[in-house]
Amino acid sequence: MNRRWMQKMAVTLLLASSALMAGEPVPKGPAPGLAPTKTVAPTKTVAPIKNTTPLTDRQRQALQPRLKAPIPAARECRDPAAQSLTFQVLSRDRDPTKGRVRLTGTIRNLGTVAFVSDPRQVIVSLEQQIPGERRASTLVQRNISNLAAGANLTLVHDLAWDTALEFPATFTLRLSYDPDIYIDANTQNDDCNQNNNTQSLGGEQITRGW
Repeated sequence: MNRRWMQKMAVTLLLASSALMAGEPVPKGPAPGLAPTKTVAPTKTVAPIKNTTPLTDRQRQALQPRLKAPIPAARECRDPAAQSLTFQVLSRDRDPTKGRVRLTGTIRNLGTVAFVSDPRQVIVSLEQQIPGERRASTLVQRNISNLAAGANLTLVHDLAWDTALEFPATFTLRLSYDPDIYIDANTQNDDCNQNNNTQSLGGEQITRGW
């Protein structure tokens, strides 16, 4: 503060004191040298503008909360499948075209739950079809009573082999079911996929791999 302003303030206070002592009203207004204060008018609240345009169906759907579709429960599936049929050369005779091979067939439950059945209703067989013969012969077979999901069942058979045969046999790994297996009141032995119940191995494949 400068000296001049202080002097003006002192004069104002002195005048106000004298007026009070004499019973006179105190002069109103700002002190000398001070700018008068301004009264600020209250602000007005502006009402929001209403949209009178109707919403389209797409806009209404966009405003609706999005609900996630429920995840369906996993379907139980029992799927014994003929997974593979392979061979292995065990030995070769002095005659270079003859020897012994081992056939290995693998059944695997590709389903999500165990396959449980009366063993008389399910047969796994390894068959040999010789060209010219009407029916295939069964080399080895097994029944299935319980096959857990992901579990294997294996059939193994050894036999003599001659690569000189012009028309070698064909081998098949096969799953066979009782005709009434789907109506026996036991849903635990219903195969959910019958399109993978056989696996074949041609004799010419064995000869090429000799």
